[in-house]
Amino acid sequence: MNILLDLISGESSREQNQLLHLLVKLARALKHEIHELKEQMMALTTEVQTLVDAVAAQGAAITDATTELTKVEGMVGDLQKQVADLQAQLGSGQPVDAEDLAAIVSATGTITASIQTLKAAMPQPVDTGAVVSPPTGKS
Repeated sequence: MNILLDLISGESSREQNQLLHLLVKLARALKHEIHELKEQMMALTTEVQTLVDAVAAQGAAITDATTELTKVEGMVGDLQKQVADLQAQLGSGQPVDAEDLAAIVSATGTITASIQTLKAAMPQPVDTGAVVSPPTGKS
């Protein structure tokens, strides 16, 4: 600041006024640019928070889906055991009754419904395209 005052004090009154006028314009331009940068930063902060929230929601959905897939895996294991038991039953000459077949049909229906529920609950990928582009600095 002292350098500017020394520079201004060495000039004529007219030149001092011109320099002061330029300094005021520069200060206003800087203030405007700082304001624009703050607005861009706030917008970016909102976009980043939105992205963080979306990623967190995806993480929770993936955790839930993993838990459900473990349950489905257990159901498939149970069904495989039922089928193996029926095969053994048939192999030993015992007939398969309608109740056994109904249990298998019910199990496959439950597994299918669980898989459809999982598919419907899968989150969409997070689109980062809107956040990646940096501010241009132009107003």
